[in-house]
Amino acid sequence: MSAPPRVASIDIGTNSTRLLIVEKDDQARWAPILYQERMTLLGEGLGDDQFLSSAACNRVLDALSQYQQIIEDLHCGVPLLFATSATRDASNRFTFLRSITERTGWICRVLSGEEEGRLSLQGALYDIENHGNILLCDIGGGSTEFTSTRTDRQIICRSLDLGSSRLTRQFIASDPPTPVELQNLTHYIQEYLRLSAPHVPVIDLMVATGGTAFTLALMDLKKSISEPAAVHHHLLYLKHIQALRDAIAATPLAERKTWIGLHPDRAHVILAGAAILVEILEFYHQSTVLISLKDLLLGIVLEQGL
Repeated sequence: MSAPPRVASIDIGTNSTRLLIVEKDDQARWAPILYQERMTLLGEGLGDDQFLSSAACNRVLDALSQYQQIIEDLHCGVPLLFATSATRDASNRFTFLRSITERTGWICRVLSGEEEGRLSLQGALYDIENHGNILLCDIGGGSTEFTSTRTDRQIICRSLDLGSSRLTRQFIASDPPTPVELQNLTHYIQEYLRLSAPHVPVIDLMVATGGTAFTLALMDLKKSISEPAAVHHHLLYLKHIQALRDAIAATPLAERKTWIGLHPDRAHVILAGAAILVEILEFYHQSTVLISLKDLLLGIVLEQGL
């Protein structure tokens, strides 16, 4: 069976809804021709009842309608549509999934945490050669997936409820956050990792995917959100992430929203995201992390065997 000329995949995440369209290049490898992101904030206001609000669901539906027109214009066929942590945990997820089908005609697949981690790794490995022992962390709004592989053989895949949106709701109430809030946030992440993070004895390369990693790389390089390709395979140093975390913590939200590389709608959750990445690197005794823009959006295309 020959591969279709173009394939679209869509990720409905806790913070954003993303579209990737790829086609085969001259070497018969999948290459991106379009990438878009809408900050739909599906997890906004998600409380103990885990109920997705109508406003949040409608933001996602509006983004999907916009993407549907793009997909039709580019002749991609039915997209590979999937949802992650916020939908996975939602008490009204079936109502939300039904509304997606009613609006677009598409069926949305809800990924497990383990599937999310595996597909993120599959996407990231697409253009990493001679990688040895990799540990990939995909930091999302609701969860962080850890996936480890040794020379292409997956050996660990674990999903933890450490997400930038989730921890912001749980720990950050002040603007800017108080020292006590920061201390509680840091201690919680440290204890969660100590009790639940996978044991990985040898790490040759640490890789990070997801909105937090992408944003911190843009901020580190002082690149605009309109220049996403600049951060692919950027090597981000722990000391730089620590400096960014401290600067974010000391700056009011209104000012953060004006920073280069930081999307205004991500400014309220980036502190928790940065804190998660700092503590992960310290937990695994890593001084650098490679940022990859190839993640589960590409991984789900590769999963089809096209």
